[in-house]
Amino acid sequence: MTARNDEQYVRNASIFEASLGPEETALLSAAQGKYYSLNGPAGRIWELLANPMTIAGICDVLTAEFDVDAESCRRDTSELIGELLADDLIHRVACQS
Repeated sequence: MTARNDEQYVRNASIFEASLGPEETALLSAAQGKYYSLNGPAGRIWELLANPMTIAGICDVLTAEFDVDAESCRRDTSELIGELLADDLIHRVACQS
């Protein structure tokens, strides 16, 4: 699925999560019977998605916390958001005007 910059994203509340250490988060989709592992920045993105956020908002945080340029962050974050959407781990939330 394609992530869009004009939308916010938030976690699917039915996903189970567990921290496997400071750099790894495990996710379980009971509905799909699938296990996922998120490391480093991907795990941080999952943390941030506890509340609705845009890709730009996520990248603002990541570029402040990690050694990454804005363009690479936007590209990689959009790709991950697309994958999380495709696996129904997160949902789109239309931005309020």
